[in-house]
Amino acid sequence: MRFSSTAKNNEPKLALLFGITGLKEGTDGKALPVNLTIMVEGKGEFYATQGDNKCTADEVRQVPLQGIPSRQRSYRVTARGFCTQPARALNGDGAVLVSRFDFSGRADYSSDDTIDTQPANP
Repeated sequence: MRFSSTAKNNEPKLALLFGITGLKEGTDGKALPVNLTIMVEGKGEFYATQGDNKCTADEVRQVPLQGIPSRQRSYRVTARGFCTQPARALNGDGAVLVSRFDFSGRADYSSDDTIDTQPANP
């Protein structure tokens, strides 16, 4: 999931990316590992946990959105969680600790996306 701010008065735009490991389309989850990346757009600043072992999504819910039928499947994704270690600067010194996060956003899956419903071959 990607969230970004709208730049005002020449302030840099902030973007947060949450990569939730193990989350599949339309499913809910608990205690899922999260990789967090923070970007300060226009300044070349990037911070990342560099792995999914520093943040956890306590709970993730996906609710299908109703609307005009299309080739996309859309969900309202709501999550809450925490990080136990900071996202460290990728190009220099510094770190950002996101001790707690709560978000809600829209996830769209197109018909080109595949859903793995078959068990892996041994």
